[in-house]
This record gives sequence, C-alpha cells and structure tokens, in this order.
Amino acid sequence: MVSKLKKRDYIFLIYVGIVTALLIAFSLSSSALERDGDILWTKGRILWTTGISLAVGIVAAVIGGLSLPYMKQKGVKLPLNHTDIDVPLPKWTWLSSLFIFVAWFPAFLAYYPSLCSYDSEGFFYQFVYNAYNNHHPIAYTLMVELFYNIGDVLFDSYTIGIGLFTLAQMIFLALSVAVFIRTIYMIYRKKWLFFFLTALFALHPMNAYMSVTMTKDIYFTMGMLLAFSSMLMKLFLGEQTKAKWKNSIMLIVGLTLIVVFRSNGRYCILAALFIEIICLWIYKTKRKVVLRVVAETVLGFILGMALVSVLDKATNAQEVDKREMFSLPAQQIARVVHFHEEELSEETMQQIQTVIWPSSLYLYNQRTARFVKQDVISYEILHYPKKYGKLYLDLLKEYPGDYVNAFLGIYGGFLNPWDTSHVRINEETNGVLPDDFHYIQTAFTVTDRFMVDSTPLSESLHDLYDWYANHDIYLKVPILSFLFVPGVYLWVMLYCFGILVYQRKGICSIPCALVFSYFLTFLLGPTVQLRYIFPIMVCTPGIILLTLICVRRDKDEINHSDSLL
Repeated sequence: MVSKLKKRDYIFLIYVGIVTALLIAFSLSSSALERDGDILWTKGRILWTTGISLAVGIVAAVIGGLSLPYMKQKGVKLPLNHTDIDVPLPKWTWLSSLFIFVAWFPAFLAYYPSLCSYDSEGFFYQFVYNAYNNHHPIAYTLMVELFYNIGDVLFDSYTIGIGLFTLAQMIFLALSVAVFIRTIYMIYRKKWLFFFLTALFALHPMNAYMSVTMTKDIYFTMGMLLAFSSMLMKLFLGEQTKAKWKNSIMLIVGLTLIVVFRSNGRYCILAALFIEIICLWIYKTKRKVVLRVVAETVLGFILGMALVSVLDKATNAQEVDKREMFSLPAQQIARVVHFHEEELSEETMQQIQTVIWPSSLYLYNQRTARFVKQDVISYEILHYPKKYGKLYLDLLKEYPGDYVNAFLGIYGGFLNPWDTSHVRINEETNGVLPDDFHYIQTAFTVTDRFMVDSTPLSESLHDLYDWYANHDIYLKVPILSFLFVPGVYLWVMLYCFGILVYQRKGICSIPCALVFSYFLTFLLGPTVQLRYIFPIMVCTPGIILLTLICVRRDKDEINHSDSLL
C-alpha cells in the first residue's frame, strides 16, 4: 500500500501525525501541571514528552493510512441540488423548535425569572445608573433593559419582565437550533437524523441551562447557528434552492449577530472572509456561489460594525480598558514573580509593578488570569510598547518554562480532552467550591438594589437542577462526559478539517472557519468558561456530519469530474 501512496496521501498522513502529536503533548503537559503544580522543563522532560507524542502521532498516521482506501472515494458532488424534499420542512421545523422549547422549559421553572449568573449584574448596573460601557454588548444590555421596563410598566414587577426576556431568549434559541437541524437534514437526507438531532439538542442538559442563562453568548450562538446553516445551504444546495434570497438574509443576520453580541466575533468573520477569498481563487467552477458568500459576509460585517457604533453613540457608552488583551502576558509575568521573586532585580520588579498593581500581582492563580488582569495598567503598555515589550521578552528569555506553564495553566481546559481542572476555577483559597459556582454556574448574582428576585416556580426542579450542576454529574457519565470538556472540540475540528481538505472538499472549510477562529480567540482570554465553548458545542454536530457526508460511499452522487480541489 505504501508504494501506491501519492503526495496528497503523504501530506494528509503527516497532518494527522502532527495533530495527534500535539494533542498528546498538550494532554501530558497540562495533566502534569495540574497534578504537580509546576513543571521543570529539563532536557529529559522535553525529550520524554516529545518522544511519547511523536510515537503516538506515528501510530495515528499508520492508522490513518489504513483508512485511505475508504477515504479515496471522492464523496459527494457539491452542490447536491436536492429537489425531493420529502419532509414538510416548515411544519417539521416548527415542531422541532417546539419540542426543544418544551424540553428546556423545566429549567425555566427551576430558575425563574432567569439564571442570572456570570456578568448579569453588570447589565443591570449599566441601564439602572445610565453608565453604559462597551465591555458587554450594548445590544444585549438594551434588550434586558427593554424587558425590565416592560415588566415594570405592564406588571409592576421587574422580575416578571426578566422572566419574559428569558422566555423570548429560549424561543429564539430553539428556532435557531431547529433551522440548523433542518439544514443538516436537507443535506444528509436521513429522516432518522432529523429526529435524532432534535432529541440531542432538546435533551442535552447544557442546552437547557444555557437557554435560561442571562449571557450575551446565547445570541452570539444564534448568530453562529444561522450563519453556519446558511453557508452549508449555499455550498451544498447551490443557487438552485428556491429560497436563496431568504438564505442570504439568514447569513447576513447571523453574521450581524456574531459581530454585535461578542467583540471577538468580528475576528471570526474576518477569518472566514480570508478563507472565502482563498476559495474564490482556487475553486473556479464555484466562483458564483463563493462570490455571493463573500459579498454577504462583507455586508453582514459592515452592518454589525455599524450597529455597534450606532448603539455605542446612542447610549454614550464608555470605552473600556484594553486590559483583557493582556491576560496571558500578565499571567506569565505574575507566575515568574510568584516562583522567582527573590531572583528578580529591584529595577525589574519596579518595571513590573508599573504595569500590574502589586495587590493583583500577588493574587496569582494557576487556573485563571482574571485576578491578575483586573489591575493591568494597559495605558502604560500601549503608550510605551517598546519598553514593556523588552521587559516581557527579557523575562521570557530567562524563564521560558514559567511562560509555558502559565499558558498551560490557563488554557489546559481548552487543549486537553481529558482535563477537567476548569471545573475548579471558582474554588476558594481553602480548596472548597462554593455552591452554585461550579463549572455550570447556577448562582443568582443580581443584588436586591435592582429589584429582581430569584423566585423558582418549582422548588423541586430547582433542587434537581442545582444537584446536577453542583455535583458535576455531567462529568461522571462515561463517554458522554467528553461532551462537556472544552478540550475535545479543538481536536474534533482539526481532524475534520484535515479530512475535508484531503477529500478535496476544502471549500467546506468556509463555515468551519467561523467556528474554529472563534476557538482561537479563547487563547486571548483570562479563563476557561463553559459559556465560551457553548457556540462551538452546538455547531460541532454540523462539522462532524459535514465531514462524514464528504467521505461516504454513495455512488449515485459521486462525480469524479467535479472534484473541488
């Protein structure tokens, strides 16, 4: 078999080996760091980690080579241009969304009026005290404010207003998921898959928790689902679909939501646009479809940025400090101080303390940078970049191992598919996790001054959902527990991307680029949170099925002459 391998085969196998080696390297390193608290990167440690990783990578490449006879099938022709839609899609889409909503409704009864955790109090503070800032999306803050006031005017209850807000959020999210499921069905053509995905999204416990959580990530997730679905429709059904103009509107709306509801959403769109332009150059026979996607991507990006600008000006929103972007460098420097303060010169310590307040510098926590980054003086760094760039590089040269350990300490939960240390991000100094602040946060963080009360409509359901979250039950179910580990999703995306390119379906990387680039933005943040990974969790089934359809042996739809590469 080896003698028959072509250049493309070798490239694919090398890719599989490298990805697997990186997976093992990150897994070994982050697990050791969590276990021991520190890693001394001696030559022996480096050689051992590299050797094990390369060995497993080679085994993975060999296994990949054994699968090549199957994968050499060209897969399906794109676009598919199906015309025999044998399921009444509008009807089934509504029924699917209704079933999903009903399945999530017990969570609403348990956490009425809303699961106000994470940054919820920040939203209330902004509109109650007319002190808007752009740290959180103004659009989401204004939506909360609208329902807050509706509750006051119509029901003389702010709590009821927030309850209505949560119901609306649940409905919109359920509809977005149903559209996503419909799109997968139209491409894959399997009725059982339609009902299986509906059940999966309805019964997956994380979806229920997030649907009733007051966080900007919900509407960002809606945008991801709509944009991903629209791109799949365009690529697989081409210009033959009768509702192509509706599909275009869905793409533009989805991309606009992505920009408006997360500041890092714009980077996802720019990454997707970059891939689109490459595909426009490579895939000459598909230029019409790709050009339409490019035009609509640009339009969605412009509309999103314009809406953000208008809302910022209308509310006189204050520009927040840029300290968030320095989360990793600040954590790396703080780790050096934590382990090597006695070795640092007085001059170096003075320089460090001009960009990180000492009170926060000594709050170093291996799993999260939020305690250190809260008092980063970004003004100094931005105005004297050469000075502090030199400080950062000098410390890197002297303590490279601590920089690596700081990176792994924060982001191990995103990189290691067996890592569950992120569950303990909120633990107290005595090693105890407070109730309601586990990986799934169910705490009600809004204070009495905002006159919104946590009044569960069912105490028994509230106790049940709290028990499930506070005892981390989701991590105790074999196999299914991997669905809740952020590190799983990176490697699924990387393997799927490699298969798509090998199958000459690199054009399918356009929708995948939206999701993957969003994952990369996590590596600029201060901590691991489940709500960050939620948009990727709901899109991953689409990526997996997209990969499977491109490798299936369906001779009726294989067209060797229309290969996309």
